[in-house]
Amino acid sequence: MQTDSAEVHVSFIDETGTGISGVKIGPVTPDERAFMSGVVLRSQCGQVPLGTRTVEIRLEIDHDEGFYNDGYADNLRFVLIPLPMGLCFNSNDCDDGIACTSDGCDAFGKCKHTPNNGACDDGLVCTDNVCDPLSGCQFPVACDDGNVCTDNSCDAVTGGCVFTASGAPCDDADPCTLGDICRVPASEIVPASPAVGAVYCVPSPFSTPNCNGLDYTNAANLALSSPGGAKSAVTQATYADGAVPIHQPAWLNDGVYGNGSSWIGVGPNNWMKVDLGAPHMIDRIRVGRDRTCAFDDRDPGRIRVLVALDDSVYANGNDGGDLAEYAEVFDSLDAGYSGQLIFAETVEVRFAPVQARFVKVTVENEGAAIDEVEIMTAVADSCIAGNDSPCNDGDPCTEDFCDLGDCTSVATPNDGDGDTFFGCVDDCNDAVAAIHPGAQEVCDGEDDNCDGILLETELDNDGDGHFACADDCNDKDPTVYGGAPELCDGKDNNCDGNILSTEMDIDNDGHFVCGNDCNDNNPTVYGGAPEKCDGIDNNCDSVVPAPELDLDGDGYLGCINDCNPLDPNVHPGAPEFCDGIDNDCTGGLPVDEQDPDSDGWPLCAGDCGPNNFHAFPGTPYFWSVPFINTSGVASWDFNCNGTIEVETTQIGVPCFTFLVACTPAVEGWNFYAPNCGEVNTWYTGICDGIPLCASLIYERAQACR
Repeated sequence: MQTDSAEVHVSFIDETGTGISGVKIGPVTPDERAFMSGVVLRSQCGQVPLGTRTVEIRLEIDHDEGFYNDGYADNLRFVLIPLPMGLCFNSNDCDDGIACTSDGCDAFGKCKHTPNNGACDDGLVCTDNVCDPLSGCQFPVACDDGNVCTDNSCDAVTGGCVFTASGAPCDDADPCTLGDICRVPASEIVPASPAVGAVYCVPSPFSTPNCNGLDYTNAANLALSSPGGAKSAVTQATYADGAVPIHQPAWLNDGVYGNGSSWIGVGPNNWMKVDLGAPHMIDRIRVGRDRTCAFDDRDPGRIRVLVALDDSVYANGNDGGDLAEYAEVFDSLDAGYSGQLIFAETVEVRFAPVQARFVKVTVENEGAAIDEVEIMTAVADSCIAGNDSPCNDGDPCTEDFCDLGDCTSVATPNDGDGDTFFGCVDDCNDAVAAIHPGAQEVCDGEDDNCDGILLETELDNDGDGHFACADDCNDKDPTVYGGAPELCDGKDNNCDGNILSTEMDIDNDGHFVCGNDCNDNNPTVYGGAPEKCDGIDNNCDSVVPAPELDLDGDGYLGCINDCNPLDPNVHPGAPEFCDGIDNDCTGGLPVDEQDPDSDGWPLCAGDCGPNNFHAFPGTPYFWSVPFINTSGVASWDFNCNGTIEVETTQIGVPCFTFLVACTPAVEGWNFYAPNCGEVNTWYTGICDGIPLCASLIYERAQACR
């Protein structure tokens, strides 16, 4: 038996040549091929690792034993296939970047993203924690009081529901009603709720004085437990007096008034709750003593009202689920309530109508005494003192106002201007007798006949206080009307039919004489115009630029072609003078005016040697080397006078001895005067003295001019 040993190794290598990972296929064992020679298919699929630049495939076959090597590989293939959308090999291929989804790869190679709502808990009981597979964690507000006039939100600090009055849903689309807004929290001190029977006090087992309880009837009170449909109130805590408890929670809504039928809270911010027995729309609650014996102590202080449709545990002392179940609809701090009650007063708090079955009232002061709690059904014509807008009945002939929480309308037909038309009916301006239905339209900017249409000529379109039907000759320009001040704008501002001559733009350059046009007959002249080379003050600054002035009076300007505006002999076309100046402004000098040897003499001035600065007319110097003259030949005529003058022809006498004396020499040439440029001996006229008495000489060339 031999062991097959063929293995295929695949290595994935990044761009730096570093191996990332690798896989191996084989070997195939003899028992896998039933100890027969043959090919057994082996393959492996997977995802190419991220960062792969090179794939190395290596076939290894080792001869382990026997005479033959049964290990071999045939038809090796390596195929790269783009990964189809959603196809996966493991959970790492399925990460969607959403933290609240569980990402995995199912048995069919498809990615699954399972929302996990538990990963989105924000710790607030008034929000729903939802994992959106596309957007991640979402926290929609779970508060809904069923009232379209409130915005529902969640308090991120307390985690409780908050309902804020919103005016938009309350618009009834009736143009005859104003202020269609949701009711805001309000409070009002009202007379004590009516009691039945006379007030009297008798001794009792309770602490004295104590008034007997008096029954009362109020059909609008939803909180009444007997004989109403509400359940007895429950509270956070209550006082007990010895063995006989007084001031119990159930007495809050038993319909009986009196000191012995009230409740006193224990501790600050105590609460009371009433189960109405069924959901009701409510908009006000009365809290107060209503004590027939007129006790004046134990004020409630700040009052807060919360409502709910469900209360998981309705019992004394239990408010465990209230944070999530109840929503606040009133806080006396917002309504300006002082927190005090005087004798038999009752405070009535009002809020936007809301559906509720359970009502929770908290009082701030420790030991606050509450005799009765009354909860009222919301009515269509209920209102808050000081806010008359909900009472508008749409009838212009009635005065509508809020009276002790109820809307009241009083008929008020009137003819304020005595024109026999009523303002509440069809007089669109009951303060002006000339304005009423059928009146004559006049030019006053008013709808005189109350037809709802204002004539076009009475519209002050430009807001200048003048009409086209009167004296406004251009109702689209607020600077134009009768009597308007004339402006420098080219318009008939005062509508007199005339335009001032100083406002006429005669040359059509867009500028007026009254403004900044100093020459209204020349369109190139106005304030700020570009300066032109015309000798004119184009920009009206009272200055003509120097290049535009003919300063030398030769008729040419420097800004055009006068290359020397200060020399009248220099201008285009001027005759050339032998002065070394470009008189005709051609940009160069004629050849005969040029001085190439810089001796100050041009050809036109008689320079016979223009390339030799020694040769020029009148030179006082002699030179021993000739120059090349204008004819191109050597010349000794350095002073350009047409003759040649040698420097000296003087013949000298040498020194000699006479009678033992040294006779002085005579300066001059030795025997003859040489020609121009020739060399001869020259006696200096100086002897070297006795005893030699020899003449001092040197070789000298003859100079000429």
